[in-house]
Amino acid sequence: MKGVKKPLGYTILEVLIVLAVSGVMFLIASNFINGKQQKTSFLTATNEFASRIQDSINSVTDCQYSNYPVTCSYSGGTWSFSTETDTTKLNNGGTQGKNDQCVFLGKIIHFSVAGDNNIYETFSIVGLRALGDDSPTTIADADPAVITNLTTTSNAPQSLDVIKSTVVDSSGTSQSSYAFGFLQSPSSGVETGTRQPPQLYFVNNIPNDNKPSLAAANNINKTSIDLAKSASICVSDGTRRALVKIGFNNSKQNVKVVYLGSTSCP
Repeated sequence: MKGVKKPLGYTILEVLIVLAVSGVMFLIASNFINGKQQKTSFLTATNEFASRIQDSINSVTDCQYSNYPVTCSYSGGTWSFSTETDTTKLNNGGTQGKNDQCVFLGKIIHFSVAGDNNIYETFSIVGLRALGDDSPTTIADADPAVITNLTTTSNAPQSLDVIKSTVVDSSGTSQSSYAFGFLQSPSSGVETGTRQPPQLYFVNNIPNDNKPSLAAANNINKTSIDLAKSASICVSDGTRRALVKIGFNNSKQNVKVVYLGSTSCP
Protein backbone atom coordinates (compact mmCIF):
# COMPACT_ATOMS: atom_id res chain seq x y z
CA MET A 1 0.00 0.00 0.00
CA LYS A 2 1.39 3.29 -1.10
CA GLY A 3 1.66 6.00 1.52
CA VAL A 4 -0.12 9.33 1.13
CA LYS A 5 2.23 12.00 -0.09
CA LYS A 6 2.53 14.81 2.46
CA PRO A 7 2.02 18.32 1.08
CA LEU A 8 5.08 20.54 0.93
CA GLY A 9 5.04 24.09 2.45
CA TYR A 10 2.04 25.88 3.95
CA THR A 11 -1.46 26.32 2.78
CA ILE A 12 -2.73 29.76 1.78
CA LEU A 13 -4.87 29.86 4.92
CA GLU A 14 -1.87 29.19 7.14
CA VAL A 15 0.15 31.90 5.40
CA LEU A 16 -2.70 34.39 5.84
CA ILE A 17 -2.97 33.58 9.55
CA VAL A 18 0.78 34.08 10.06
CA LEU A 19 0.70 37.36 8.14
CA ALA A 20 -2.29 38.61 10.14
CA VAL A 21 -0.69 37.74 13.48
CA SER A 22 2.63 39.29 12.41
CA GLY A 23 0.84 42.43 11.24
CA VAL A 24 -0.94 42.83 14.56
CA MET A 25 2.29 42.30 16.49
CA PHE A 26 4.06 44.85 14.27
CA LEU A 27 1.34 47.43 14.88
CA ILE A 28 1.48 46.85 18.63
CA ALA A 29 5.27 47.19 18.64
CA SER A 30 5.17 50.28 16.40
CA ASN A 31 2.57 52.01 18.57
CA PHE A 32 4.55 51.18 21.69
CA ILE A 33 7.83 52.51 20.24
CA ASN A 34 6.12 55.57 18.79
CA GLY A 35 4.45 56.30 22.12
CA LYS A 36 7.78 56.00 23.93
CA GLN A 37 9.43 58.33 21.41
CA GLN A 38 6.65 60.90 21.74
CA LYS A 39 6.85 60.79 25.53
CA THR A 40 10.63 61.20 25.40
CA SER A 41 10.29 64.13 23.00
CA PHE A 42 7.67 65.75 25.24
CA LEU A 43 9.79 65.36 28.37
CA THR A 44 12.85 66.72 26.56
CA ALA A 45 10.89 69.80 25.49
CA THR A 46 9.44 70.29 28.98
CA ASN A 47 12.86 69.98 30.62
CA GLU A 48 14.26 72.53 28.18
CA PHE A 49 11.39 74.89 29.04
CA ALA A 50 12.12 74.44 32.75
CA SER A 51 15.80 75.06 32.08
CA ARG A 52 14.98 78.37 30.40
CA ILE A 53 13.01 79.46 33.45
CA GLN A 54 15.88 78.42 35.70
CA ASP A 55 18.28 80.44 33.53
CA SER A 56 16.05 83.49 33.93
CA ILE A 57 16.11 83.05 37.72
CA ASN A 58 19.88 82.63 37.69
CA SER A 59 20.36 85.77 35.62
CA VAL A 60 18.56 87.78 38.33
CA THR A 61 20.59 86.11 41.06
CA ASP A 62 23.82 86.91 39.17
CA CYS A 63 22.69 90.46 38.28
CA GLN A 64 22.78 89.72 34.54
CA TYR A 65 20.16 91.89 32.89
CA SER A 66 21.15 93.56 29.65
CA ASN A 67 24.32 94.34 27.74
CA TYR A 68 22.69 97.44 26.30
CA PRO A 69 23.09 100.73 28.20
CA VAL A 70 19.80 102.02 29.58
CA THR A 71 19.00 105.62 30.38
CA CYS A 72 16.04 106.17 32.67
CA SER A 73 14.40 109.16 34.29
CA TYR A 74 11.57 109.47 36.80
CA SER A 75 9.46 112.55 37.27
CA GLY A 76 6.05 113.05 38.83
CA GLY A 77 5.48 109.31 39.15
CA THR A 78 6.21 108.68 35.45
CA TRP A 79 9.08 106.67 34.02
CA SER A 80 10.83 107.31 30.71
CA PHE A 81 13.50 105.09 29.19
CA SER A 82 15.87 104.99 26.29
CA THR A 83 18.06 102.06 25.33
CA GLU A 84 21.08 101.79 23.05
CA THR A 85 20.48 98.94 20.62
CA ASP A 86 23.47 99.50 18.36
CA THR A 87 25.49 96.28 18.73
CA THR A 88 28.71 98.26 18.25
CA LYS A 89 27.97 100.08 21.50
CA LEU A 90 27.36 97.13 23.78
CA ASN A 91 27.84 97.89 27.42
CA ASN A 92 30.91 95.96 28.53
CA GLY A 93 30.66 97.03 32.15
CA GLY A 94 31.46 100.70 31.70
CA THR A 95 28.13 102.17 32.82
CA GLN A 96 26.04 99.17 33.82
CA GLY A 97 24.54 99.69 37.27
CA LYS A 98 25.61 103.32 37.49
CA ASN A 99 22.37 105.05 36.54
CA ASP A 100 21.63 107.55 39.28
CA GLN A 101 17.82 107.21 39.05
CA CYS A 102 17.01 103.56 38.43
CA VAL A 103 18.26 100.10 39.25
CA PHE A 104 17.37 96.73 37.74
CA LEU A 105 15.12 94.74 40.05
CA GLY A 106 14.68 91.51 38.09
CA LYS A 107 12.63 89.76 35.43
CA ILE A 108 9.01 88.74 35.02
CA ILE A 109 7.87 86.13 32.50
CA HIS A 110 4.50 86.62 30.81
CA PHE A 111 2.98 83.42 29.36
CA SER A 112 0.43 82.93 26.56
CA VAL A 113 0.92 86.32 24.94
CA ALA A 114 -2.31 87.55 23.29
CA GLY A 115 -3.85 84.10 23.66
CA ASP A 116 -1.06 82.21 21.86
CA ASN A 117 -0.21 79.52 24.40
CA ASN A 118 3.12 78.72 22.74
CA ILE A 119 4.52 82.25 23.13
CA TYR A 120 6.00 83.76 26.26
CA GLU A 121 7.95 86.95 26.86
CA THR A 122 10.44 88.13 29.46
CA PHE A 123 10.21 91.64 30.90
CA SER A 124 13.14 93.47 32.49
CA ILE A 125 11.95 95.34 35.57
CA VAL A 126 13.55 98.48 37.01
CA GLY A 127 12.81 100.60 40.05
CA LEU A 128 13.92 103.74 41.81
CA ARG A 129 17.45 103.76 43.13
CA ALA A 130 16.67 106.40 45.76
CA LEU A 131 13.74 108.06 47.51
CA GLY A 132 15.07 111.48 48.30
CA ASP A 133 17.95 110.90 50.66
CA ASP A 134 16.84 107.36 51.44
CA SER A 135 16.75 104.08 49.55
CA PRO A 136 13.46 102.27 48.84
CA THR A 137 12.99 99.28 51.12
CA THR A 138 10.22 97.42 49.28
CA ILE A 139 9.33 96.64 45.67
CA ALA A 140 6.33 98.96 45.95
CA ASP A 141 8.54 101.79 47.23
CA ALA A 142 10.72 101.40 44.13
CA ASP A 143 7.68 101.97 41.85
CA PRO A 144 8.67 99.12 39.45
CA ALA A 145 8.19 99.41 35.71
CA VAL A 146 8.95 97.46 32.52
CA ILE A 147 11.59 98.60 30.04
CA THR A 148 9.62 97.53 26.97
CA ASN A 149 12.60 97.90 24.60
CA LEU A 150 14.38 95.09 26.45
CA THR A 151 11.45 92.67 26.23
CA THR A 152 12.35 89.32 24.65
CA THR A 153 9.74 87.09 23.00
CA SER A 154 10.18 83.32 22.65
CA ASN A 155 8.34 80.16 21.64
CA ALA A 156 8.10 77.26 24.04
CA PRO A 157 10.16 74.28 22.79
CA GLN A 158 8.65 71.86 20.29
CA SER A 159 5.28 73.63 20.13
CA LEU A 160 4.47 73.12 23.81
CA ASP A 161 1.41 75.03 24.99
CA VAL A 162 1.00 76.62 28.41
CA ILE A 163 -2.55 75.60 29.30
CA LYS A 164 -2.60 76.72 32.93
CA SER A 165 -0.49 78.97 35.13
CA THR A 166 -1.06 79.30 38.87
CA VAL A 167 0.69 80.73 41.91
CA VAL A 168 0.36 80.29 45.64
CA ASP A 169 0.39 83.75 47.19
CA SER A 170 1.96 84.74 50.50
CA SER A 171 -1.24 83.82 52.37
CA GLY A 172 -1.20 80.29 50.93
CA THR A 173 -4.07 80.88 48.48
CA SER A 174 -3.80 79.42 44.99
CA GLN A 175 -4.80 81.71 42.15
CA SER A 176 -4.38 82.08 38.41
CA SER A 177 -1.57 84.31 37.15
CA TYR A 178 0.07 84.26 33.73
CA ALA A 179 2.93 86.54 34.76
CA PHE A 180 5.47 85.96 37.51
CA GLY A 181 9.19 86.14 38.05
CA PHE A 182 12.01 87.00 40.41
CA LEU A 183 12.82 90.44 41.76
CA GLN A 184 15.62 91.68 43.95
CA SER A 185 14.78 93.84 46.94
CA PRO A 186 15.93 97.41 46.24
CA SER A 187 17.30 97.61 49.78
CA SER A 188 19.60 94.63 49.15
CA GLY A 189 22.63 96.38 47.73
CA VAL A 190 25.74 94.94 46.18
CA GLU A 191 27.78 97.87 47.46
CA THR A 192 26.96 97.15 51.11
CA GLY A 193 27.50 93.42 50.82
CA THR A 194 23.96 92.75 52.05
CA ARG A 195 22.52 91.34 48.83
CA GLN A 196 19.80 88.77 49.47
CA PRO A 197 18.46 86.09 47.10
CA PRO A 198 15.73 87.35 44.76
CA GLN A 199 12.14 86.55 45.73
CA LEU A 200 9.30 85.10 43.71
CA TYR A 201 6.63 87.65 42.76
CA PHE A 202 3.49 87.42 40.64
CA VAL A 203 1.34 89.94 38.81
CA ASN A 204 -2.12 89.88 40.34
CA ASN A 205 -3.98 91.49 37.43
CA ILE A 206 -3.01 89.10 34.61
CA PRO A 207 -5.16 86.07 35.53
CA ASN A 208 -5.97 85.01 31.96
CA ASP A 209 -4.06 83.80 28.92
CA ASN A 210 -5.12 86.49 26.46
CA LYS A 211 -3.25 89.65 27.49
CA PRO A 212 -1.33 91.39 24.66
CA SER A 213 2.30 92.28 25.27
CA LEU A 214 2.03 96.04 25.76
CA ALA A 215 -1.09 95.70 27.90
CA ALA A 216 0.69 93.17 30.10
CA ALA A 217 3.71 95.46 30.45
CA ASN A 218 1.48 98.37 31.42
CA ASN A 219 -0.25 96.18 34.01
CA ILE A 220 2.98 95.67 35.92
CA ASN A 221 3.29 98.32 38.60
CA LYS A 222 3.65 98.80 42.35
CA THR A 223 0.03 97.83 43.07
CA SER A 224 -0.03 94.67 40.93
CA ILE A 225 3.14 92.89 42.09
CA ASP A 226 2.75 90.60 45.10
CA LEU A 227 4.96 88.05 46.83
CA ALA A 228 4.35 84.38 46.06
CA LYS A 229 5.35 81.17 47.78
CA SER A 230 5.42 79.02 44.66
CA ALA A 231 4.23 78.83 41.05
CA SER A 232 3.40 76.09 38.58
CA ILE A 233 2.96 76.02 34.81
CA CYS A 234 1.05 73.20 33.16
CA VAL A 235 2.26 72.46 29.63
CA SER A 236 0.88 70.10 27.00
CA ASP A 237 1.68 68.76 23.54
CA GLY A 238 -2.00 68.04 22.93
CA THR A 239 -1.83 64.55 24.41
CA ARG A 240 0.48 64.64 27.42
CA ARG A 241 0.80 67.11 30.27
CA ALA A 242 3.46 68.07 32.77
CA LEU A 243 3.95 70.62 35.52
CA VAL A 244 6.90 72.96 35.71
CA LYS A 245 7.06 73.84 39.40
CA ILE A 246 8.91 76.83 40.81
CA GLY A 247 9.54 76.98 44.53
CA PHE A 248 9.76 73.74 46.53
CA ASN A 249 11.88 72.19 49.28
CA ASN A 250 11.88 75.55 51.06
CA SER A 251 13.63 77.26 48.15
CA LYS A 252 11.74 79.60 45.84
CA GLN A 253 14.52 79.38 43.25
CA ASN A 254 14.22 75.63 42.59
CA VAL A 255 12.59 74.47 39.36
CA LYS A 256 11.50 70.91 38.63
CA VAL A 257 9.30 68.97 36.18
CA VAL A 258 6.49 66.62 37.22
CA TYR A 259 5.14 64.37 34.44
CA LEU A 260 1.35 64.01 34.50
CA GLY A 261 0.75 61.88 31.40
CA SER A 262 -2.92 62.10 30.44
CA THR A 263 -3.93 63.40 33.88
CA SER A 264 -5.58 66.81 33.89
CA CYS A 265 -3.71 69.82 35.24
CA PRO A 266 -4.30 70.31 38.97
